[in-house]
Amino acid sequence: MKIKKIGKLILGLGMLMFFGLSLSACANSATQKSPTSSANQSASQSAQNTKFKLYHGAFLQANGIISTPLLADNGSQDDVMIASRNLVLYVDGQKVPILQQKAQPADFHVTVGSQSQWTNLVSFYVGTKLSDKDLGKVQLVLNTDDNKKMVVEGISPNDASSTLSNDDTTSSGNNKTTDLSDYYSQIIDFQKDQLSDSQNSPSLEDKFNDNQYDNLHTFMVASTKSPNIILMLIHNGTNTDFTFDLSNFEVIDKDGQETLADPEFRNYTLQVPHGKYANVLVKMEGNLKQSEAPYTVRFKNDDGDFFDTKQAPYPVEMAMNNATDFQNAFVGAPDELGDDATKWTKAKLKGNELNVNVKLTSYFNLKADSISDYQLVGVDSAGNDGDTEKATDGAPLSITSNDTTKLKLKFDDLKNLKTYKHIYLNYRDKRLCKVK
Repeated sequence: MKIKKIGKLILGLGMLMFFGLSLSACANSATQKSPTSSANQSASQSAQNTKFKLYHGAFLQANGIISTPLLADNGSQDDVMIASRNLVLYVDGQKVPILQQKAQPADFHVTVGSQSQWTNLVSFYVGTKLSDKDLGKVQLVLNTDDNKKMVVEGISPNDASSTLSNDDTTSSGNNKTTDLSDYYSQIIDFQKDQLSDSQNSPSLEDKFNDNQYDNLHTFMVASTKSPNIILMLIHNGTNTDFTFDLSNFEVIDKDGQETLADPEFRNYTLQVPHGKYANVLVKMEGNLKQSEAPYTVRFKNDDGDFFDTKQAPYPVEMAMNNATDFQNAFVGAPDELGDDATKWTKAKLKGNELNVNVKLTSYFNLKADSISDYQLVGVDSAGNDGDTEKATDGAPLSITSNDTTKLKLKFDDLKNLKTYKHIYLNYRDKRLCKVK
């Protein structure tokens, strides 16, 4: 399934409604069972039962988005249903619904079982960065079915950890789920089996009971404006419900330094239902640096070892840029995007002009900071870099289409460069393709 480009999906604030992956509506309490139903209750029906609690963690903001973890603690004797439509963020008296991009469904209902717990993250698009003072005044509210407003109580990291550790069971919702770390491990093993024995290897349907099991797309981006925060976009195009235990991943920089999620966020699990999208902010334990990009995302297996997703049908892609808003978050320069984000082919030199085909192969759009960041590098027979020539003119600087785009670059003088055995096209320090 082709992922639609963000530039085409986001048409302004008016198009941004409910959030991806968001959870919904639980309440701080639970009511008596409805005589017309089974043991299921909605969170809003549960208003009088203090044994059902809904909490939120710290409010985190970046790219015009505010995200917060949710923790539902159902100590009642009834199952409690949570609906995404009922959560609202109040910012300076204004109601902000859960973030959902056009054409990216994120709605759902989830049932939190009796004597169990459930966590998730929810996001709201406010379009600006709030001061610490204003952020401290933000309220998360549950609108109940009887038109009452219930303010969701905040919970500290220590109390959240204690609450979760004190419960014997944790619910992830209505159905059986698979954690993302297990998913990537399983799909990579499946791919290896297919390559080694394609005739006898089972199909996706036979192996996973899901003929769309390979259709999961995960994108992450960090901004220099909020270097300790990662914006995640996950599209679950499978028929399987997934969870994402935030203690089960890390990012590593080009030098191999590891960065985990902040301890507070390791308490939580993100819910990614089938056929839905998730857009959430996750706080990391330290700052990410553009000078240390590109970053690689790795997941933890059952043995406690971390592995990358390069052999998955759709590896996790991560970029780092200087975006300040959700609308330009999934944009990166050639050296900011992973190797799988673009393809550079058919590079041809004619005089002092280079033509090269560029094709976007992921959710990210491409934007060069300046044309002079493109350079031709001569490489001698021993493999050593020699002379470099920067582009003096060319177009386009931005590429948003999934169709192949021809990039034209002009140079002042290439006589000396053409004497080298090999010539490569670079963007700053990143090698894009071979010219000769």
